[in-house]
Amino acid sequence: MKRILFLTIVVLFCWAGKKTPYATFRLKDFENAMQYIPAGSIIYSDSVELYDGVKMNYDTTKLRGASVKGFYMCDHDVTNAEYRFFLNDLKQNDGDAYKRMMPDTLVWSRNRWSMQAYTNMYFWHPAYGDYPVVGVTHEQAEYYCKWLTTHYMKEDKRKYSKVEFTLPTVYEWEQAASGGLALPLFPWKGYSLQNDKGQWQADFIPVDQGAIIGVKRTKNGKHESYTITAGDFPVGSTAPSTLDSYNCNDVHSYEATAPVKAFWPNGYGLYNMAGNVRQFVREKGITKGGGWKDMGYFLRIPVQQGYDSTNYRSNDTGFRVAMEIKN
Repeated sequence: MKRILFLTIVVLFCWAGKKTPYATFRLKDFENAMQYIPAGSIIYSDSVELYDGVKMNYDTTKLRGASVKGFYMCDHDVTNAEYRFFLNDLKQNDGDAYKRMMPDTLVWSRNRWSMQAYTNMYFWHPAYGDYPVVGVTHEQAEYYCKWLTTHYMKEDKRKYSKVEFTLPTVYEWEQAASGGLALPLFPWKGYSLQNDKGQWQADFIPVDQGAIIGVKRTKNGKHESYTITAGDFPVGSTAPSTLDSYNCNDVHSYEATAPVKAFWPNGYGLYNMAGNVRQFVREKGITKGGGWKDMGYFLRIPVQQGYDSTNYRSNDTGFRVAMEIKN
């Protein structure tokens, strides 16, 4: 009994002393996470409205091109641990900003009673330190980038003398998501959501990407549901009546978000450019990449999802930073 108690204490002590990724600002680790995205050209078409708030860019009769300069992008979405470090810095230096930048943890309890526990646990518990921060607005994401620029420039041993951190533009995001592939549909090779071993390549609702064609939107006050009326479903599962009722655990192990370095990086070394959390871009009203509550269609690189409020927050939307070297 004493031996078991001793081992338990040792395990707890070791766990308590283990740092979650980026619990503090580790300069070299941070710089190593910034991956270079080479200059390139983005081929796109005029957007076609699919249904309210979502656009697809597959009108091949109106193809256009856009050039993107080389830049850097972080290989992962901003984590809870990183955002907590940011808040702690604000708390010590700017109390008003600290209050304004606090994420809304209630995004986990709205319309999803079964996820009530995430409200108190997800952002603050060390176990979720390397999971993507959610419940933040576009404004908060932009403020984080400005703070990061200032914070990095104070580092005496920094690699780059002058930089600016921002949210990526839509075209920068698409260039980064491509991973160097020519006109890819997803951030990985091929047209499947699974690899050649049958493993899912992202965190999302594993419904066939064609199912989006048969979506009906029902709005009742603030609650919205999407009924699937067509498409194929994973073997052994049945079509859900709404997305909220679909059990993702039938096909992969994440109930909601996944760690920021789950699955496999793309050709530029970037993790989760599709799935996990939707990502804010510099242009307001647009998110890219799809999230854990989305079907496979939304993981396609050209697809944009919209939001119509400056105060928009969600439990499936986060962000990652891009970096431009000034000199």
